[in-house]
Amino acid sequence: MSAPAGWYPDAAGAPRWWDGYGWADEYRAPPDPLPPQAAPGTSSHTVWVWLIVLFPLLSLYPAFVYLDQMLRGMVDLVALFPTGGLTPDPQRLVAAELALFFNPWFLVLMVIGWGSSALYVWFAFLDARELERRGFADPFHWLWTLLSPLAYVIGRHAVIRRRGGKGAAPLIVTIAIQIAVFIAAMVWTVVLVLQMTAAILPSNGASTALPAPAESASPVVDEWVVVTFEDRDADFDLSLMDAMLETELAADEALTRADAGQIDGNEIGAGEYALYFVGPDAERIWEVIQPVFDDAPVPWTQVQLMQGLDDPSPVTITP
Repeated sequence: MSAPAGWYPDAAGAPRWWDGYGWADEYRAPPDPLPPQAAPGTSSHTVWVWLIVLFPLLSLYPAFVYLDQMLRGMVDLVALFPTGGLTPDPQRLVAAELALFFNPWFLVLMVIGWGSSALYVWFAFLDARELERRGFADPFHWLWTLLSPLAYVIGRHAVIRRRGGKGAAPLIVTIAIQIAVFIAAMVWTVVLVLQMTAAILPSNGASTALPAPAESASPVVDEWVVVTFEDRDADFDLSLMDAMLETELAADEALTRADAGQIDGNEIGAGEYALYFVGPDAERIWEVIQPVFDDAPVPWTQVQLMQGLDDPSPVTITP
């Protein structure tokens, strides 16, 4: 009696279709052999994979220090923009921007970033070689670390499982670190937004708590001191602005020490350069900063003491 139709091994042992009466010319490819298996109980944890997983933690401290300084710097940068539509001092603005991004901790992070990329590749190469020595044939290629260490750890775990190995700890720890870093970045972003908002709108939230003023009370008006430097023969020489930067900073520092006011910005026009200072008492402001400007590299030509920027009759002082 003939065997029913189906796939059977022929005389050569190859799977071949039997139609119930004879062999057909149809062959079926043999199943793929299982990949070489590591010996049962072989550990896939190497010191090199743990270095790949944990090495990013070395950059956490300099990263947090830099982000803290960056947060403070961005708040200070916002504070440089004066009120009243005036132009911020360009030199102080550039100096603040450079200090914001280029500080020693930023350079430390750059060095760690460049160095870690090379170290990840080296660690992965040593890890793959150690896995082969332990019997994990054809491990996940170490060059995947050039894409990212996470990609290498994920691919390494998948290949080890196909080779009969166990141990998901490196993958779990890597993912946990990635999640923690993401959460920390989100928290830092929220803090940055809140502090930037507070710097831009310092009076929000406090104005409603103030008692209503009496009907006879006069509104509080900022007093201003405008120090003017003129060069009528030509446009104001920008090199003179460079020479004046140190004097401007000294004047602002003197006002801060005396708690008398602050610099608010400058205006540049044809043949004229003016500095604006604001505080509660214009006479006190000029009393504090006059000695500084008397020693300035460029002599001042006029000072105006103003009750608000729209004062129709300011007090004018000339040398």
